Amino acid sequence: RLLGQEGHTDLVNTERVSSDARLVLSGSDDRTVRSWAIDKGNDLKYEGILVDAGKPVRALRFMPKNNSQVAAGLENGAVQIWNVATGEKLRELIYQPTLNDRVFDLIFTANSRYLFSGHGSGQVLMWDLLSPDQEPKRVLRLDRKLDYTVQSLELSGDERTLISAGRFNRLILWDLDKPDTRPRRLTPRGGQNDVIWGLALASQAPTLLATADSQGNIITWDISKCKEKPALPLLLEPEPTAASTPTASTASTASVKTVTVPEPVALDVPVDVECPVLDAWKAHGSYAVRSIAFSADGRTLISGGDDHRVILWKLTAQGKRDSTSVDGRVVGEHPLKINSVDLSRDRLGIIGVSGGDDYKVTMRRVEPK
Repeated sequence: RLLGQEGHTDLVNTERVSSDARLVLSGSDDRTVRSWAIDKGNDLKYEGILVDAGKPVRALRFMPKNNSQVAAGLENGAVQIWNVATGEKLRELIYQPTLNDRVFDLIFTANSRYLFSGHGSGQVLMWDLLSPDQEPKRVLRLDRKLDYTVQSLELSGDERTLISAGRFNRLILWDLDKPDTRPRRLTPRGGQNDVIWGLALASQAPTLLATADSQGNIITWDISKCKEKPALPLLLEPEPTAASTPTASTASTASVKTVTVPEPVALDVPVDVECPVLDAWKAHGSYAVRSIAFSADGRTLISGGDDHRVILWKLTAQGKRDSTSVDGRVVGEHPLKINSVDLSRDRLGIIGVSGGDDYKVTMRRVEPK
């Protein structure tokens, strides 16, 4: 059901469903975070403005522990943390405040201690929420020549790998356990108008990654089997053949090999890797897929795109489309493009939530087929 009489007054950029599937929070260009209650039917009950953030809200993420707090990423690069029950602002984090480095995505570690924020400058900031320090604990960024914009973040199930994606279809794997190693970059890549808009990992299928891009593709990957692309062979001087007779001038050096040693590579230049593609399909025709989300078991995927449609996909345990869901199932439409979707489940079934350029937040209960 679309609720337009009460709600946002500008574009809806993000919405999140709480882990108990009782509450939806949405963030908008109208600078607010608004609260919606999920009832037993097909309605969202509007509960009002939870937060006046002062700037357009680009990203939201519930704190995993009890969902008692929510992080909001803003247009000016700040991250605000709010109490969900009272609407009290608990903290504001901002790095390089003069940069206006908008926040496009946020993700917590499972213990709620660390928060990662992905920014338009290409930086990913790691914040220690138990520290009073206002500086990030770690700054992850690629060589500035790569001109990278981070649109989406995910964290592997073992929390050893942070995944970021964005402009040029760049998909980057950061090894959090080994800060002195170069990040890994999945190939192939795209041009300057190609963007990976969405990432999704399933908590119960932690090696299954899905990506959604500006060409209308959804791709599923097995990130447990990524391998570095073979390096070019070292250049060696040929050894003398058995038929050749060394001269006095060459006899002492005939058995010496000359190896061309590559120049050291900076830590902010990624290593190219290849990961197995499990499935790939045009999900919304030629229209961009703006957002995707998995169910916890990885067997259901929801997507929203520039074609105004919300589509549900059934997947197999191997991360491929189920034979009954090759074309997906359209479960809703907006009058304008969709910017964000989220997925949850309660005892009554699957809950799909979406928001977009029509200022609306929409919930649908989807009966399994």
